[in-house]
Amino acid sequence: MIGYSDRNPGYEADIVGAITMRGATAVMDCIDGGLLPDHFTDPLARNVFIVACDMANNNEPEINLASLTVEARKRNLLDTDDISRLADFGSVASGTGDLTPYVSEVVELARRRRSMLLASEYANGNLGALDALRDAIDELEPGASKTSNPLTRKIRSYIEDVTGTFTTSQLCADLGMTGTKDKVNTRVILHRLKDNLIEPDGNRAGTWRVINSERVRMNLLAVQEEEAPLRFPLDLHDCATIHPGNIIVITGDPNAGKTGFLLYTIKENLDRWKVHYFNSEMGEIELRKRLDLFSDFPIGHKNFHPYEHCVNFHDVIEPGKGNLNVIDYLEISDDFFKIGGYLNKIHQKLSGAVAIVALQKRDKNSDLPLGAQRALEKPRLAVALRAGSPNTATIIKCKNRKVSHSLDGYKRDFKLINGCVFHPASDWYP
Repeated sequence: MIGYSDRNPGYEADIVGAITMRGATAVMDCIDGGLLPDHFTDPLARNVFIVACDMANNNEPEINLASLTVEARKRNLLDTDDISRLADFGSVASGTGDLTPYVSEVVELARRRRSMLLASEYANGNLGALDALRDAIDELEPGASKTSNPLTRKIRSYIEDVTGTFTTSQLCADLGMTGTKDKVNTRVILHRLKDNLIEPDGNRAGTWRVINSERVRMNLLAVQEEEAPLRFPLDLHDCATIHPGNIIVITGDPNAGKTGFLLYTIKENLDRWKVHYFNSEMGEIELRKRLDLFSDFPIGHKNFHPYEHCVNFHDVIEPGKGNLNVIDYLEISDDFFKIGGYLNKIHQKLSGAVAIVALQKRDKNSDLPLGAQRALEKPRLAVALRAGSPNTATIIKCKNRKVSHSLDGYKRDFKLINGCVFHPASDWYP
């Protein structure tokens, strides 16, 4: 076994030399061993490894000394001295078969360097480095896996919060990774997770599908079509069929009527549903004032259960048919891509109940909620409210429509009176 020494740049040359001779096979061996561009100390070796990973990710047929040199020069990553050094890398690697010990040594030395750097920062008064230092020390434990890298854990966490498909560029944007090195590290890690957590989606480069092996057997012989009878403002109940277990999303501008929409829906359905209203903004006095605006809201109704709650709604919702869970609202200040994961957790807990969830809009120029398409994966009905003169309600998703044509994008103008009365000012129009 190669011992710990200061020959790390030599091992880096061996690795890059092997890549110039064995192409994509050597690149994949490096990726499988947990090697990232960050682990290199030699800038030339790091740059060539970045180029090789990009070429492998793009399924380039030939990865060798000549093609790597051409591609690196296109990116202005090589000067004259670098070209001659890169040719020497190839001779260093002659006869190299198994890259595992070389990759392991480079990764191990990189982990030690990171631990020493963070320890120095902490010793010099940077208390914020403590958590990162603990992570770095964990990586040094015998048997630490290639998935213990902090960036790997961050990406795995992202994937766990995503359903369906995502792109590499979307992931980088969501996680705030804008630098070239970060993007290459991300692509390397994604390829390491391929066929375990994710797989390429079709022939579109950089598009991934989350692998979901969970399956629930369906009893089609016993199924009966069942509608969850709900009444909504603006006669939305005439547009869409709601089934037990469905999620409905209401999004919109501030003061466009989201809370009024929810409270009106509660009032209109108390006779048929046990309503659990989870309020994250108003205290008892403010909520009572809002309800008194209706003049006929049955505050003491046996089916009305208001709660003050603001996080982890999947922990508190009431499952089972006949229960209507109203969440006002699902608040998130960053990592908006996680909204899809939060809604999925709520969906998994419903077991026949229905949930109506209020979300803030992404921005004033869009009808999409925070989280954009991620927030629309689970809901069967999604409506955006826009403030104006008059206000406008837009159906941004209607999966179980009651008409023959699509209702996505259909609008209805309305006036909002006292924050609780929805007076239609038009029919639904495309």
